[in-house]
Amino acid sequence: EAGKAGVFEPWTAANRTLMKRAVERGEFPLHADIEMACLVLVSMVSFRGLIQNKPLGKPFFAKLIDSVLLPVLKNAQPSLSHISDQA
Repeated sequence: EAGKAGVFEPWTAANRTLMKRAVERGEFPLHADIEMACLVLVSMVSFRGLIQNKPLGKPFFAKLIDSVLLPVLKNAQPSLSHISDQA
């Protein structure tokens, strides 16, 4: 567990900071689920690299950001933002 956190947490923290700044600038709604976006990002990158053994280049990240992360963050539903993974 600690090994995984050591690998992913610094990257997740940097992404979290970038997304929070975007919220502050008004690019995403205040109720955007940043934690879920971070989880999705790490999950998709891990799956592609470790399971599919495919490259993690600029084309992949551009498509991931444009097709998944931006729509999820921009179209966040306020009624769902309170749901946690501890249910």
